[in-house]
Amino acid sequence: MKEERVFEAIGKFVERGIEKKFTKRVMAFNERFAAEKILSLFGSKHRIKRRHISISEIKEVKTNG
Repeated sequence: MKEERVFEAIGKFVERGIEKKFTKRVMAFNERFAAEKILSLFGSKHRIKRRHISISEIKEVKTNG
């Protein structure tokens, strides 16, 4: 069974015509799942469409353990 890892996503989104930057950490199996989770979270929390969210970088964060 694969373990979930911590990924950090950097990007921006447009909310009510204002562009905002973000950095968000999520638990996921790989970068693709991390991107999906980011899109889902921002859509849910900020009520914005996926086309208004732009992820510029996703990288794995090394944890101690």
